[in-house]
Amino acid sequence: WVGRLVEKISGIDLEQYFRQCISGPLGMDSTWYNVPDELEHLVVGSSYRDPDNGTIVKKEYQKMSPSKDFNGGGGLSSSPEDYGQFLACMLNKGTLNGVQVLEESTFDLLNSPQLDNFKTIHRHVDTEDVDTKPRGDKDFFFDSYDNWTLAWAYEENSVVRPRGTAYWAGFFNTYFTIDFENEFALVYMTQILPFNDMNSYNLFTSFERIVYDSLD
Repeated sequence: WVGRLVEKISGIDLEQYFRQCISGPLGMDSTWYNVPDELEHLVVGSSYRDPDNGTIVKKEYQKMSPSKDFNGGGGLSSSPEDYGQFLACMLNKGTLNGVQVLEESTFDLLNSPQLDNFKTIHRHVDTEDVDTKPRGDKDFFFDSYDNWTLAWAYEENSVVRPRGTAYWAGFFNTYFTIDFENEFALVYMTQILPFNDMNSYNLFTSFERIVYDSLD
């Protein structure tokens, strides 16, 4: 619904708004809802891991009809380099290389915990393609005792990340961390389903722990 509000207030659709106000100014030229024809050769296919036997089935990329209805909560295609640019901008509170996409006061509001009186979130979603069953800190990306901001999860219950670290995930098992205390961000990208794949998440956390160990 926030995406709808942005479209209503700006008078343009989200694709145009992102290109004009976020991805364009930040030089994120591989980030689109509708990938331009000249960039389609860069789009990779996806894979599906059978939850019963672990077999991975590869699915080649197929061009979809251009979308006219854009979702502010998902649907973008991007690259590790582009998303790294975005995370660097967020790490710097909305500014990167002289480009400001958010005022610092707006960023501080966006990054403020919103669930101080309701931290424990229990989700019971009956969806075949999405595994949302909590498996504990080791195997599930969202610790239900953490907090939530207007943009991402807010770390409060981890022995690895400092309190206040931002993190979240994408549908194809992409994961990111923004550590404001240690001043770095991580992004991990795959193209595998279903969401919350144990192997993908554990590989990301292994990578994350190596980075943290190197800080000691």
